[in-house]
Amino acid sequence: MGCGAGCKGCLAGAAAPAGRATAVIAADGSPITTPAQLSGKRIATGRGSIGHLLLLRLLATGAIPAPAPELVFLLPVQAKAALDTGRVDAWSTWEPYVSLAVVAGHAHVVADAQGLMPNDGFFVASSTALAEKSAQLADFYHRVTDAYKWGIGHKADYVQLFARQTGMPEPVAAAAADKLMATPGPVTAQTVKAEEAVAEAYRAAGMLARADGFQGAFVQDFSGP
Repeated sequence: MGCGAGCKGCLAGAAAPAGRATAVIAADGSPITTPAQLSGKRIATGRGSIGHLLLLRLLATGAIPAPAPELVFLLPVQAKAALDTGRVDAWSTWEPYVSLAVVAGHAHVVADAQGLMPNDGFFVASSTALAEKSAQLADFYHRVTDAYKWGIGHKADYVQLFARQTGMPEPVAAAAADKLMATPGPVTAQTVKAEEAVAEAYRAAGMLARADGFQGAFVQDFSGP
């Protein structure tokens, strides 16, 4: 979600439905079925990831009560292995890892991100591109929007294409696509406010030392010429 060196700002966002694409999962047969049961447990996630953010929100809202769980920061492949072997009690992750684990029959969802955090992705452009290639960026934006519309209107075809491109079994691809299909749209003031709250959550967790604002980080209401 962030901008790299030379980046002027995020010019458009894509919101996936209902926040189900990020979830805390537990292994098949685990007695953990509610967020409250994660108290004091070992949970794998990626440091600074959306899975990490979900855990921070569950803690902040009291859904996971004291004592706080022990967070084990691992890459997805490592986290899956840790969950499968019982070295962690749960894994906070995102699609397609959620569907890969659940549809394969080895995990179940304990909690997801519905109502807890923004569910946006962003198209990011450099300062040079924004200044000199506005027409090309607008064309790209509209092409991606049309592609998403096609996918939403032709779900079976999209799932087959998604499965071929990723190598995932079609049932997994279908479950992941159901949570990932998005509707692109311009960045709004509400979008920026939500991302500022994300940054504050990471600051409160001691992961961000700087308190820079997001002025200039987003191009609001971008639609191109």
